[in-house]
Amino acid sequence: MALSNTAAFLVFVVAASKSKAKHPPLAGAIGFVACGLIFLLGFLGSGNLPLLFLSGGCVGIGTTCCFICWETVLSRMDDHQRKPCILAGSTLSAASFAFLATADNSLTLFAIMLLAFGNIAMMHLCLRALPEKQEEHPFTLDAKSLKEYAGFLLCILAIGIISPVIDGTIPSESNNLIGRGFIVHGANVLSAVILGIAWFAFNKTITIKRAYYLVFPLFITALFLFPFVSDEMKQAASFAASFGFTFFSIVMMISCIEISEEKHGGLVGLYALFAFVTYASRFVGDGVSFVLGQSSIPNDTLPMAAAFLLVYLLSIVMFLVSRKPHHETTPLQLPDTQAKQPHRDIEDRAEKQCAILAEQYKLTERQHEILVLFSHGYDIPSIAKRLFISENTVRTHTKKLYLVLDVHSKQEIISLIEAVSLDPKA
Repeated sequence: MALSNTAAFLVFVVAASKSKAKHPPLAGAIGFVACGLIFLLGFLGSGNLPLLFLSGGCVGIGTTCCFICWETVLSRMDDHQRKPCILAGSTLSAASFAFLATADNSLTLFAIMLLAFGNIAMMHLCLRALPEKQEEHPFTLDAKSLKEYAGFLLCILAIGIISPVIDGTIPSESNNLIGRGFIVHGANVLSAVILGIAWFAFNKTITIKRAYYLVFPLFITALFLFPFVSDEMKQAASFAASFGFTFFSIVMMISCIEISEEKHGGLVGLYALFAFVTYASRFVGDGVSFVLGQSSIPNDTLPMAAAFLLVYLLSIVMFLVSRKPHHETTPLQLPDTQAKQPHRDIEDRAEKQCAILAEQYKLTERQHEILVLFSHGYDIPSIAKRLFISENTVRTHTKKLYLVLDVHSKQEIISLIEAVSLDPKA
C-alpha cells in the first residue's frame, strides 16, 4: 500500500508537469478504493494472497487520489476554515482507529467500507459546494523550481528517514500492529493540539522550515537518550519520531497551499512532489535500518549507532536550511544603496504605530513586515526586492492585508497608520 502511494504521487508529479493533472481525481479515488475493497473481500473469501497485494495496491492509489482531492478542497477554503478542518481531520482519524482497534472482528471490514465511502461522499460534497479557484500558472518541474524547494524537501526527507530507523532498532516483540497504530494516531492528536495552540492562541504561521526548527531539539534529545533507556522506554523515542513525521505532514499540506497561492497555480503537482518525498523518505529510512541490521554492529550497540547517525543527519540538514545568503539583510534594515532615509524618529514612530496595528488586527509576521515597508514609502516592486520574494507574492500578502485592515488602497493604509495614537492614555 505504501509503495503504491509513493508511485501514485510520482505519477501525479510527472502528469502535472506536463499539464495533465489539473483537477482533483475524484473518479480515481472512487474507482481504486472500490476495487481495493472488492479484492479484499475476495482474499477474505478465498485466502488467495495475490488478491491481498492487489487490494493494498488499489487502496494505496485510491488514498493518494483522496489526499489530492482533500488538498484541493482545503485550498478552496479561506484560512479561517482550512485550519480547523485539518485539526478536526487529524483528531477524527484517531477516533476511527480507536473504534477499529476495539470493534469485533466481524464488524471491522464493514466499518472500513463505511469510513472509506463516507470519506469519498463528504469529499464529493465539499468539491461541489466550494467554488473552484483559477490557476494562472501551471506546475513546472525543472532545476530552478527544485532549487527553490530544496530546503523544504531536505527537512521532509530528514524527518521521513528517522522514524523507520528508530523503529528498526526497537525489539520486534514491542512493535505490534495495534501498538504502532496507537503511537501513530496519538502523534496525530498531539500534532493537532500543538498546531491549534500555535495557530489560534499565538497567531503564529508554521512553515516547514520553522517546524524543523521546533522539532530539532526534541529529536536530538530523544535520540541521545535512545541508547541508554530500557526497551519499554524506547517507545517514547518512537512516539517522538512518529510525532515529527505527522507534524510535518500536516504542515506540508498547509505550506503547499500557501506556496501555490503565492505562485497562483500548480497545487496538484506541488503537493504530489512534497508528498512523494514524504513517502519515499520512509523507504530510504527502511533501507538504512536494514543496512544497520545486517552490519557487524552488535545488537546491544545498534541503538547507539542509529542514534548518532540520525543526529549527524539532522545537524547537516539544520545547517543547510538555516544558512542565509551573504547579501541577505533583515527585513526592516534598509541597505546603504537606498535613497536618503527618513528621520530616525519618524521611522520609530511609524514602526511603533505598525506594531500596534499588527497586535490589534492579529497580523502575521509577513503582513507586519509589508505594513512597515508601506509606512516607509516602499511600493510593491521595492518590497519584493527587500524581502527577496516575487512581486506576485507581495501582491497576495497585500490583498490579505487589505482584507484584514478593511482598506482598499495603499493610501488608506498610510492614513490608518498615521491615525494610530502613541499616547498611552488614548
